[in-house]
Amino acid sequence: AVVGGGAGGTASAFFLRQLYGTDVQIDMYEPSNVLCGRVATVEVAGRMYEAGASMLHPSNRYAKGILSKFGLKEATRPNVLISFYNGENYTFRSSEWKIVTLFRLLWTFGYDLIRLYWFERSFLNLFDKIYSEHKHGHSFRNMSDFMYTLGQDTFINATKISACQLYADQGFGSNFINMMLNGGLLANYGQTCEVTGFVGKCTSVKYLSIIHTAFSVNVCRAVSMAGIQPGLWSVRGGNKLLCSKLYENSSAHWIKEEVTKVSLTSGGQFAVRTSTNESNFLWLSIVIYSLYDHVIITTPINKDTSKLDVSGATIGFHYPVDFNESTGDTIESGIYKVFSDESLTKEQIDDLFDKHDSVDEVVWLAYPKYSAPENLTSFVLNEAGLYYTSPIESAASAMEMSLISARNAALLSFNDWY
Repeated sequence: AVVGGGAGGTASAFFLRQLYGTDVQIDMYEPSNVLCGRVATVEVAGRMYEAGASMLHPSNRYAKGILSKFGLKEATRPNVLISFYNGENYTFRSSEWKIVTLFRLLWTFGYDLIRLYWFERSFLNLFDKIYSEHKHGHSFRNMSDFMYTLGQDTFINATKISACQLYADQGFGSNFINMMLNGGLLANYGQTCEVTGFVGKCTSVKYLSIIHTAFSVNVCRAVSMAGIQPGLWSVRGGNKLLCSKLYENSSAHWIKEEVTKVSLTSGGQFAVRTSTNESNFLWLSIVIYSLYDHVIITTPINKDTSKLDVSGATIGFHYPVDFNESTGDTIESGIYKVFSDESLTKEQIDDLFDKHDSVDEVVWLAYPKYSAPENLTSFVLNEAGLYYTSPIESAASAMEMSLISARNAALLSFNDWY
């Protein structure tokens, strides 16, 4: 069984089907009527916009593979202008002229731009080992082994210190850290460089490409800083289509019920109980369980909102998920996304925008609140076959990380069974 129908849940079901073939039954529990969890869209002014994970990185091999395998298309995105604002003045503004933006970047950040390229390139080369490990059937039982296998002490140490300290130790100037690093992290997680160094280096998916207008390269993700690289992308029609295709091709049985308890029986199987399988008749309580050999939990077990923080600090212009510049597509008004840890008041919105027509609010448990040192926990909740994908978010939170953890969970199940 798979608990949860988000990116991790649908991917777990798909990878399980790939490994086990057609001889196993896979049930996926997801109480809502839509799949993909935090990878969702919202309708504004008659068109759909990404409300969650909106950008993917060119090094995201699993997401790229799903896109190609199921015939999905990349969305086209026009270049957008990027600015840094310190509350009083603009400290950096890109230009429609690439050469102007390039000179402004060099004037503002100097050699740190080149330093960033090599710093992040070496990091991504280490992280890419995960795809080779999975290809050879290797799985990881805990985050410590996962991190050490990929980057040895480099990765482990990056979880013990803040991103501020890590980048300072590598020679980056305070101007770069305060503007570029913090800007990327605020856009990606609503947090500052007090997050762990690993988060500061490697998660990617949401930072708008600040250098794309200069020379077709991107400062992506504040792991976000994960690289000056070309090709930030998203799926035409919405990134949630990745989840839809994964589910459709998993042949899993979607059970629209909320799981309330998973327990190990004396027979060595796991009993999954849902809210709809509980009945009370006066003094008699009836509970119905479904039994499974293995269970993968892909939803956070601890949903304590005090552990979450997405402070309002960034404003990003967005295009509809079906936008296609090559066909002459246009939009009549600007749509902007603002991160905030609580509902914005009318006064706060008026401070941010000269005028606005409507406000749509999406509320969810978006990201963990990161701080150093980070606790690296286990993917295995019970050695009899109970697995958990969320520990990977202790390193970084991104759609590709969910896919990686789902693949790892499926491999754990398969390797333990055989």
